[in-house]
Amino acid sequence: MSNDAVVHIRGENRDLKSSLQDSGNAMQKFGGMVKAAAIAAVAAFAVKKIIDFGRAALDAYAIQEKAERRLESVVRATGGAAGWSSDQMKQYAAELQKVTTFGDETTISAMAVIATFKEIKGKEFARATELAMDLSTVMGTDLKSSSMQLAKALNEPAKGMLMLGRAGE
Repeated sequence: MSNDAVVHIRGENRDLKSSLQDSGNAMQKFGGMVKAAAIAAVAAFAVKKIIDFGRAALDAYAIQEKAERRLESVVRATGGAAGWSSDQMKQYAAELQKVTTFGDETTISAMAVIATFKEIKGKEFARATELAMDLSTVMGTDLKSSSMQLAKALNEPAKGMLMLGRAGE
């Protein structure tokens, strides 16, 4: 018994040729449709990513704008007691962003907190901002909370050191 199979195809050569051509054309059309669908899917994905990026950029801008407006309000309300203009604070926050893990909008918000304490001024203001960053990093807290704790301590040193000591427990 042999495992060979023999297939006999009978028919007109031109009929076979025409059938193969029709199959080839159908496959070509199908390939074109698949290619068009793939291009459309890639385009839709790219458009979605562009829209998502735009939304994220607008959200970041809104957060930055809010932080800057609040800082400017605090500087006006305190009569510039810190000895820094809001523009100087924003510039310093941008410099700190380059060497810390905090974005300038977060630093600006922290500076607004510190600036509400009128006894913290000049170089002490800059140092308080940096120390709040260190405190936040070490304690694993947000910068705004660390700024509040540190500013309270610096504003009233006798009471403040006691409060900071308790915070570290």
